Amino acid sequence: MRGGAVRLNSLRNKVSLYLLLLISCAAAISYGVSTAVLSANTRILNEHNQQAALDRAQQYIQSMQKSLMVSTRDYAEWRDSIRFINGSLPTYLDENFNAGTLDNLNAHFVLFIRPDHSLYRVIGRGGQPT
Repeated sequence: MRGGAVRLNSLRNKVSLYLLLLISCAAAISYGVSTAVLSANTRILNEHNQQAALDRAQQYIQSMQKSLMVSTRDYAEWRDSIRFINGSLPTYLDENFNAGTLDNLNAHFVLFIRPDHSLYRVIGRGGQPT
């Protein structure tokens, strides 16, 4: 060996070079396969997590919708609400809607609608009835 050059004349050097090439190829193939498998599994896991988050959000929205429907039905069918809309119970708002009522209902406003579907009154958080 002169000047740091490797001589391939000996059988030992040739076998070592072939083994090095074989191991390098095996490592490259292994790396490629594992990268492909991990990428696919990561994508599947991300899709699963996104779907789970979407399902939780839908369940929350449905729960809030059901709660709002119960409150709406309760107030819509309540005889005092009907009397208020018909004008025969002017103290209804003072007796039934205080500062925490909308918070307890988890609502931002309440609409009172006449039987003819026209708007009678609106109550909002932090404001006076209109």
